[in-house]
Amino acid sequence: MTNADMKVEVAAAMKSYLTSQDFKDIIAKAVKEAVGQAMESILKELKAEIAVLEGKVKTLEDTIEKVAAKANDNEQFSRRQNVRVTGFVEENEENCAEKFVNLCREKIGLDVNDDIVDRAHRVGKKEEGTNRAIIVRLKTHKDKLAILCNRKNLRGSGFYINEDLTKINQKLSYTARVTCTNVDTSWTVDNKIFVKRKSDGRRFQVANQFDFTKYELL
Repeated sequence: MTNADMKVEVAAAMKSYLTSQDFKDIIAKAVKEAVGQAMESILKELKAEIAVLEGKVKTLEDTIEKVAAKANDNEQFSRRQNVRVTGFVEENEENCAEKFVNLCREKIGLDVNDDIVDRAHRVGKKEEGTNRAIIVRLKTHKDKLAILCNRKNLRGSGFYINEDLTKINQKLSYTARVTCTNVDTSWTVDNKIFVKRKSDGRRFQVANQFDFTKYELL
């Protein structure tokens, strides 16, 4: 056999092998393994990157939550000398401060004068057939406490005086009063929300939504 014949036979054998199913299976297996290893490496890197991003997101969420809580505390403190009054019929050109002082004298029984009020005004959007609440800012915190301590005299009068809570704290107070099944009573002291747990009579301050679960109030 000449060299030329050998070359032809080798070429034929190579061609036969390269087109055989065995060779195709070997190539497919090798590609599959290579792709699998590459994907595993990529997924590992992605998981590491995702873990880092999740950590950053959690840190950001915690920061936002703390900032929001601080902002709410600051806003609530700015309302420290405020009370919210409901029950007054809304009139044109009314004097809200005068109405409030007369209420304190005639219904609550306090000997007060106009000097206790810094300012008073209706709050919220005016709607036909409704009477908006009046926000009263008192000049001293002492006057506010005196009024709140004696507001029990308003029972049955149709008038109500409450602390001027922020929207967040209003929601907390509503949840404590209406939604929680394990709350006996709830109240506010200096704009802080407190509850008495029905199951054992223990008292807690509610500062955020998580406290309802923490103290098993729901």
